[in-house]
Amino acid sequence: VDPAHVVRTNGAPDMSESEFNEAKQIYFQRCAGCHGVLRKGATGKPLTPDITQQRGQQYLEALITYGTPLGMPNWGSSGELSKEQITLMAKYIQHTPPQPPEWGMPEMRESWKVLVKPEDRPKKQLN
Repeated sequence: VDPAHVVRTNGAPDMSESEFNEAKQIYFQRCAGCHGVLRKGATGKPLTPDITQQRGQQYLEALITYGTPLGMPNWGSSGELSKEQITLMAKYIQHTPPQPPEWGMPEMRESWKVLVKPEDRPKKQLN
C-alpha cells in the first residue's frame, strides 16, 4: 500500500484509503442510525477511538460478529457482514470519525427550488 494513501490515527490500525472509504459506507448504512454520525452514541453506545482502542481489535470483531443482548445486531453470525467486512469495521471504529460536510446557508440557498415566485405569493393571510 502506498504510504501516501494510508489513513492513520494514533493507536488505530492503519487502513488504506479504499478500505477506510468502504468501511465508512458500511458504517453509514448499518451503524450510524444507532451510534450516530460522529459515533458519539444515540440509541447505541458511543464508538469513539478513546473507547474502541481500549477494547482492541479482537474484542471489537467479536462484538460486531455476535452482537449483544441489549440490541446490538449480530452482523457476522447473521451473514449480514462477511469476516473481511467485520475486520474492516473493527479497524474503522478505532479511527477518528470523519467529519460530515458543512451544509451552511450558501449550500442551502444553492439547493433551493422556487416553486412559487415571491411576487406570486399571497400578500394577505388566507385563513
